[in-house]
Amino acid sequence: MLGRQPIIDQLRIVTFNIQDGGHQRENLDFNVLADLQPDILFLQEVIHSSPVREWATQLGMESITANGNTFRRVAIFSRHPI
Repeated sequence: MLGRQPIIDQLRIVTFNIQDGGHQRENLDFNVLADLQPDILFLQEVIHSSPVREWATQLGMESITANGNTFRRVAIFSRHPI
């Protein structure tokens, strides 16, 4: 990598447990995430994908939600292509 410029100078990675889907805390959870300004975000205990898609759009990020063996899932957000 000698002589090459780094592709990313800094990368903020955040992991956040929204606890049982964040029910009735959606605005609070979103505001915390927006304030943190992550480049990559991992959400645990996602139950419904609707807030995930809305939050990703509002944060200017791409997102995917992993299928799992329980009703709780993990979502990954990224400002960079997934």
